[in-house]
Amino acid sequence: MLHFNDMKGIDMKRNKILYGFLAFILLFATSSCEDFLDKSPNGTLTSANFYRNEADATAAINAAYEILTDFWVKSIAFEKDIPSDDAVKGQGVDLGALTTLDNLNLNPADTPPTIYWQLYYRGIYRTNLVIKYVPDIEMDSEVKDRIMGEAYFLRAFYYYNLVIRFGGVPLVTSPDSEDMYPVRASAADTWKLIEDDLIVAAELLPAKSEYTAVNKGRVSQGSAQALLGIASLFQEKWQAAYDAFGSVIRSGEYSLQPNFGDIFKPESDNGSEVVFETQFQGGGPYGNGYNFWVRPRNGST
Repeated sequence: MLHFNDMKGIDMKRNKILYGFLAFILLFATSSCEDFLDKSPNGTLTSANFYRNEADATAAINAAYEILTDFWVKSIAFEKDIPSDDAVKGQGVDLGALTTLDNLNLNPADTPPTIYWQLYYRGIYRTNLVIKYVPDIEMDSEVKDRIMGEAYFLRAFYYYNLVIRFGGVPLVTSPDSEDMYPVRASAADTWKLIEDDLIVAAELLPAKSEYTAVNKGRVSQGSAQALLGIASLFQEKWQAAYDAFGSVIRSGEYSLQPNFGDIFKPESDNGSEVVFETQFQGGGPYGNGYNFWVRPRNGST
């Protein structure tokens, strides 16, 4: 005969087993839910699901080039021509940022400096991504070298555009930098980074003539050597400039066109004089607005 105390003990054991089973089920369900929810977003490219093959590497370096189309079309003519009196801002009170350019009265809050600063650092970030992740991709070694050379050239080119406008700037060489306010480097250190990147680029990049038609317009060994010469001129390193430009000339990749005016014609795109040229896609829906911005005053398009 079972006594009450015996029944109570059996119930307690049964409850312990039941609670243990429920706890196991809950733990399993929680783990399953976490596994189900812990997924990378399929619709978003991240470093975890990108940089896996040659196509990804090519897309990444193309994104670093994309910055060029923006600042060349929208800003460069204004910044260079209006302050030099090669162009005038025009009448009216619109486009006040161009008036500050015309008067040489820029400050950090004005639109042109802000545009350049943002664009160049965006380009630097994209080149840093390539420099970090592409070396670990299994792909054709020649293509990898070319892409790495392009990244080093473009990073140098963006820093070059910063240093000639702002002097020394913060040097960001990693896409993972958590420093929201990096210290401003000296102009000398900025030029040093530019030179170092261009030397690496010149070693990795192919000659202009080695590019196939589909890759025409990508930077070449001559592009890196020419920019290194320009960087040397800015620093008054005359012998270094002479040597760099001499390498370009002796390469046999470039020659002057007989008629200077022909350089600006479409048929001369990527021609014999071109060392580095931003590429644009032509066609009906594309344009740069120059027929509006640089036409004769009160003229028609």
